[in-house]
Amino acid sequence: MSKNIIGIVAAMESEIELIKEAVKLDSKKTMAQMEFCIGSIFDKNVVVVQCGIGKVNASIATQLLINEFNASYIINVGCAGNLNNLIGIGDFVVSNKVAQHDYDASAVGFKPGEIPYTNKVFFEADEKLISLASDSIKNVAAYRKLIVGQVVSGDQFIEQKSQKDLIMKNYPDADCVEMEGGSVGQTCYLNNIPFVVIRAMSDNSDSSSDFAKYQEKVVKEGAKVVIDMVKNMSL
Repeated sequence: MSKNIIGIVAAMESEIELIKEAVKLDSKKTMAQMEFCIGSIFDKNVVVVQCGIGKVNASIATQLLINEFNASYIINVGCAGNLNNLIGIGDFVVSNKVAQHDYDASAVGFKPGEIPYTNKVFFEADEKLISLASDSIKNVAAYRKLIVGQVVSGDQFIEQKSQKDLIMKNYPDADCVEMEGGSVGQTCYLNNIPFVVIRAMSDNSDSSSDFAKYQEKVVKEGAKVVIDMVKNMSL
């Protein structure tokens, strides 16, 4: 069995439950009111955690995966609101870079979205993990469209056209919006840990009714993608 550890983090139980079921469980550990499931998938060491919704929760979980479990890779999976007219509900975005659309220190001289003292708006995902995630989407859900592109995050659920339009004004190349990936990316960047964010589209960022209707279905496909990805990782 590989000694490298894959950290897998998702916000909601529905996004992580199939992955937990795939884990050959060794133990569980609770920290910061989060349950970390420690074990293996296809003889690859994994630690799986449901972090809860939002950027702070995602950052805490990611840092704990790195500090407490020595995670060598971080995979963040879940659903998102679509921002790209070339894809639709159920389709996938794999991050090539992530940002936080609600971060703005421009009043004190930084660019909109720039994280102060990092000189960065975007945090780049790992090329090998991007390739693995893309291949696994083709394996598991070949009938779905796939874009490798920008994931932007903020601590709001985007359900109104005015919110969507503002994000697209500031991030015209963004492909989807959600509430965790940007902070996962920043945390991994600061720790020099490879990461990727995988998102299945649950809505078009303009209606909460689409999210309620489609979320449960699309996140199961996302979980299957991660399981296939772990299977094919050479560690």
